[in-house]
Amino acid sequence: MTDPDAPHPWGWSAARRAKQAQAIRRWKPWLKSQGPVTPEGKARVAKNASKPTSVRRQVAIMMIDLKVVMRRLKGIEAARRQR
Repeated sequence: MTDPDAPHPWGWSAARRAKQAQAIRRWKPWLKSQGPVTPEGKARVAKNASKPTSVRRQVAIMMIDLKVVMRRLKGIEAARRQR
């Protein structure tokens, strides 16, 4: 069995993590969270929901480009075989 006070591979021992967790429960930072306040911040956060669709769109465009390249390669290979 491992020592609970031994340092964890990424830094903190179990005792240190417990102490930090207790402090965070005492501070309750989630009660003070407000989200964006400025118009710039609100505009930036409004884009969060669109990120997955933009990634999907980029992947779809890349797939179309890949298909075009594959067709061209097949044409080149066919032309080389005919020589």
